[in-house]
Amino acid sequence: MQTVRTLLGGILLCLLALQAQAADKREQIDTMLEQSGFNKLLQYVPDFAQAVLRQSSGALEPEASSALSAAFSDAFATPAVQRDVIEILSAHYDEARASAYIEQLRSPISLRMAELERSTSDPANLDDVKAFAASLQ
Repeated sequence: MQTVRTLLGGILLCLLALQAQAADKREQIDTMLEQSGFNKLLQYVPDFAQAVLRQSSGALEPEASSALSAAFSDAFATPAVQRDVIEILSAHYDEARASAYIEQLRSPISLRMAELERSTSDPANLDDVKAFAASLQ
């Protein structure tokens, strides 16, 4: 009986450790998606998918075009794409690489690049972007 208790205690400890590891894994994946800007880009996926469909399905009958549009709406909805990306990252997860990538995303040069990317829509910032690009060479 003591052996069974010891075995069950060991199994419970292993399960708790796996649960904690899974939470850390998901936290790193969420951090990578947020800090890389991926989550912001997701908002554009549904409209982009519909635009690609409209360009490539010009000769379709309206009924077929409507059915395809509905299928694209389901397939390329923001939650569906985010779910699929998280599943792929989870399946190919490597803690060391994830940690290194997050460290790189948080580096001063990456933060500066992200700041410049956000500000490129303002023509007044063009000189800053050019100066930064020249400093990298």
